[in-house]
Amino acid sequence: MRLVHIIAGFLAAAMLVTACARPTPGPNPEPPSSSQAGTQQPTAPDPAKSGSQGSQTTPANSGPSASAGGTTPSSQTTTPPSPAQPKQAEVTVQYRYGDSWRTVTLLSSHLPPGAAELRLLFSKPVRPDEVEQALLAAQPAPIRGVLQWVDEHTLIWRISQMPPRIDFLLGDAHDKEGVSLPGGLTSLRAGEAPALVMVNLADGAETRISPLPPDILSADLTPDGKYLNLTVWKPGATRWDWVTTDRYLTLESQELKNGRVEGQQPRLPANLESWALSPSGHLVAGLRASAQGGLRDLVTADVVGARQQVAPGFVARAPGAGTAGVVWSADGARVGALAQSPASPDLSDLVTFTLADRSITALARDLPVPAGTARLAWSPDGRHMLAGTVLLNLETGARTQLPGTAETARGMWEPGGARLLYSAEDWGVTMLVDPATGEARELGRGLTVGWTEPGRIYLVRWPSSATRYMPLGH
Repeated sequence: MRLVHIIAGFLAAAMLVTACARPTPGPNPEPPSSSQAGTQQPTAPDPAKSGSQGSQTTPANSGPSASAGGTTPSSQTTTPPSPAQPKQAEVTVQYRYGDSWRTVTLLSSHLPPGAAELRLLFSKPVRPDEVEQALLAAQPAPIRGVLQWVDEHTLIWRISQMPPRIDFLLGDAHDKEGVSLPGGLTSLRAGEAPALVMVNLADGAETRISPLPPDILSADLTPDGKYLNLTVWKPGATRWDWVTTDRYLTLESQELKNGRVEGQQPRLPANLESWALSPSGHLVAGLRASAQGGLRDLVTADVVGARQQVAPGFVARAPGAGTAGVVWSADGARVGALAQSPASPDLSDLVTFTLADRSITALARDLPVPAGTARLAWSPDGRHMLAGTVLLNLETGARTQLPGTAETARGMWEPGGARLLYSAEDWGVTMLVDPATGEARELGRGLTVGWTEPGRIYLVRWPSSATRYMPLGH
């Protein structure tokens, strides 16, 4: 809080009148990281302990110093020291486990169905009514239970039946000093936690690799197969401000950390809508808006940006139709993309560009997928292409329609190109598709990660995935 001193002058001989203003609340400080384990957020230094504030005064006029040859004024005006800002309270959420309490963390945030007893610990006295209102307003569905305060620091919540998800969004509540409570508290769920598993396709056996945090939006292996990059939803202070954040799992040690393991970062040509690195890692290709309206140029360049070649008007795309990118052939000789079909904006043509002779070839026409949102996956042997939900045999022209919608469908080819790992949507049914016959084998529900080697795949299993956070309106 900010203390303002108003000092009056002498009003009469030997009389000093001093008026002090009542303390008024100042702006809320930046919220520190949650006290729950597993968030690994950096903690800001405490100004009150650093000695850098509250112990010095600053001249109001910073003219030349006397030692530099300047004149020294007869009097100086100084700014009084600013007291340290009040800290935001730390909040710890725990659940009863037998005769003890366990703290809710990213990797310990699931309870079995049935009755539950929770405890919220506050490092500062809080306003009980505001905390209760914020808790009840944050829930996706009403919860039957009893809230009981032990003191101004401790709230017990006895729940008769654990709901699918409990959110702790306390940003609209305050401590007794008027400082809002922090966000970023991990939600609690009923059921099993997500886990990375490896599936042996020969016999269907699954090996659990590591637990994972909830609310995963995407999961991708790094090219060397050593790390799993995750994009996850993180609760904010209210139901309106969930944010995405990056975390990565080291597969060998099973350590989960904040951040992302980035591969090679090429110097990109300007204004690319999307881009893809060639299999050799030496070239990059992408689309950008053409000077001709409704078209996209194909730009290829080396990763240091020294050489570029452009195929003007490579594909047709209506404005706002999406930014689906390009795909490289396994040998790096060709780049493929979807162009909007002249016949209908709901259809697309598959076209390729050959770098050696700059030729453009249409491999398939009038595919029933949107050009701007459908993803492409080219088989390593060059014989097949997945375009959204359509599996193409590039040698015979045969087409196999797979389930799902083109906007959400995703496919990954087995090393060597023998089989396709396919999912119609995230957290939906994953399938193993034989491109020669079109036959599909279901592998259960989950989030598709990719191939670890021929015959073995990674999936994220989460039986409670229906409890995952979805942005409002979705």
